[in-house]
Amino acid sequence: MAMLFLASGPDMPIVPASKRAIVTLLYGEAYRAQWERVAMKGWLVYAEKNGYDLILVVGPLESGNRPIAWQKCLILSQVWSSRYERIVWVDADILINPSAPDVCYGVPAEKIGVVAPYGQFSTAELLIHHMRQDLFTGQSVPETEEVFLPDEINRKLAREHIDRVQLSEDMDVSDVDDFHILNTGVLVLSPLFHRSILEACYQYPHRTRSYEQNALSYLIYKNKLFFEINYRFNMNLSHILSIHYPDQFLVLCNQEQHRVNKDILEYALSVEFINSYFLHFCTLGNLFGLIDEVPCYTTLRQNHAAVLNRSVKIKSVS
Repeated sequence: MAMLFLASGPDMPIVPASKRAIVTLLYGEAYRAQWERVAMKGWLVYAEKNGYDLILVVGPLESGNRPIAWQKCLILSQVWSSRYERIVWVDADILINPSAPDVCYGVPAEKIGVVAPYGQFSTAELLIHHMRQDLFTGQSVPETEEVFLPDEINRKLAREHIDRVQLSEDMDVSDVDDFHILNTGVLVLSPLFHRSILEACYQYPHRTRSYEQNALSYLIYKNKLFFEINYRFNMNLSHILSIHYPDQFLVLCNQEQHRVNKDILEYALSVEFINSYFLHFCTLGNLFGLIDEVPCYTTLRQNHAAVLNRSVKIKSVS
């Protein structure tokens, strides 16, 4: 039977009930209460179904002035983490669909399992997303769209992102094959193999709103640790809304929750939750806070039978 543990510091006496654990950060009483109301049931059912302990880090693993997102780089340095064969890091702003399969399945112990950048989108959708993201966030948008083959656009977007994110001076990506910035919201890790990688990442300076993602992406690719897992294990809701529900995406970008269309947003969330294994509310914390009810389907049949229902509910807004 899987166990739920609260880790409030580096020396918590955790005795594993399983060889594997799912770990996340929950700082602040208000955010923790929100997560427990919205997400916890799905996480617990998934952990029990697939044989994971669930560890909620509710206190600092190390004091310092960095944003708390960097604390994920310390999870393999704890006494309790060495007692597990596998640790799966999952950002707290993710809804887990309990009908999802085991995220560790097929990932070699020496590799880091992570979703490929933009793996869920076609080339056309990528262009639409980046055009709209730039437009809605005040960036310059070209008057005409260039046409790229799939591999070309991935390289172009990676290069543009590298230019924007200000990688540290000692990150030379010229000798790294197929370098991309990864979304590190879901990571399949092995304490035996990956502790040193995360600790090395923690030594890089905090430079951008991407927090640890730039440095960790660099280290994963440089050390040839990347192992692609199914993109449904980190479905980026922000990108989905920008492509398919741009009016709702713009309202949320502008922090105008009172203007959301409740019917449209509930249907969109219900469909995307069913389509995903782990649905990531990356940059959409205001929407995560609006959720009122999330279904808990434990089988794929139940999951897809509900695709036409508005099964995810959000609070009434005014």
